[in-house]
Amino acid sequence: MLDVKLPFILFLIVFAIFFIKNLKRNTLMKNFVNLTFAIYVASVIAITIFPIPFDKTTIYYASQSSYLHNNMIPFNFLSAFSAYQTFGNFLLLLPLGVYVPLLSEKMKSIKKILVVGVLSSLGIELTQLVISMIAGYTYRQADIDDLILNTLGTVVGYVAFKFLFNLCKRQFDLEIFSLLKK
Repeated sequence: MLDVKLPFILFLIVFAIFFIKNLKRNTLMKNFVNLTFAIYVASVIAITIFPIPFDKTTIYYASQSSYLHNNMIPFNFLSAFSAYQTFGNFLLLLPLGVYVPLLSEKMKSIKKILVVGVLSSLGIELTQLVISMIAGYTYRQADIDDLILNTLGTVVGYVAFKFLFNLCKRQFDLEIFSLLKK
């Protein structure tokens, strides 16, 4: 199996090169947001994609004992409720709803955040489905409910961000975006 450590380390090395290259161009706060976003993205990839099976023996034994099945029936999580699964999927992309408007001036509408949430979750689910098809068994469950809950989490993250943004602006006369600009 392709373990998470190597791709995670490679991702962070590539990001570190980018980060160091842009260190002087950005404010301390912008650098902090970029760094934490890279760690967040690497963590989401590590949680949802890895380890990737590629050894024939591992695939054979895993396929014999796999109990996972892809789910294309929306809201199936309501009948087979698992708090860990439901809240985990909701929370997984919630930070994305906070990061996106911080990282991009153009991404400050709920419609755009909704699209980012759907596309990000769809990317994860399709990657899991394709790897499962290549491996010949369901190594990670591609699930329409994951897409729904991930997207909902992204939108709730954005709504919470907007609430806190407006609160900071009113209560403390603090413009968050000015901290990110040089």
